[in-house]
Amino acid sequence: MRVRKRRTIDKNQLALTLEGRIDEVYGYSFILTNLDVSTDESLAEVEWWYRHRTDIEELNRNAKHGTALRHLTSAGHRVNSVWMWAGLLGCAISDWLQEITGMDYGNGRGRRTVARLRRELIRVPARIARRAGEIQLRLPPGPQLLATVLPTLQGLSAPG
Repeated sequence: MRVRKRRTIDKNQLALTLEGRIDEVYGYSFILTNLDVSTDESLAEVEWWYRHRTDIEELNRNAKHGTALRHLTSAGHRVNSVWMWAGLLGCAISDWLQEITGMDYGNGRGRRTVARLRRELIRVPARIARRAGEIQLRLPPGPQLLATVLPTLQGLSAPG
């Protein structure tokens, strides 16, 4: 089964204007629940809870497809436990890297998956060259995520 992210509000609807300004746009979501939603406050809390519940599902999908948790290597519990923790650590490092460098929206949303980050940032064909005693990293032509992220990481102060 293939999962696709869909736009909640059609992009043509977002372009609707009224006298040159954007009017209000509403997006509807349907929640089937047995929780108490009798007041506006409780309804908002339930809606918030359901929206943020998808974060753990996104982490599971990212770990499964990005850090190979769908292929546990052994029948032994200890080996699979180490494999699982390594995969979850890979997801955490990916999230931290995107948070530190500002690649996401700063609120945990808009992050790249581990597989996409690996393809765009880690598996970049590059060469290390020396010129006039200075080490240079030569990237292939075109826009590169590494060229954006590397100066940000180098500008961070040392921990401690």
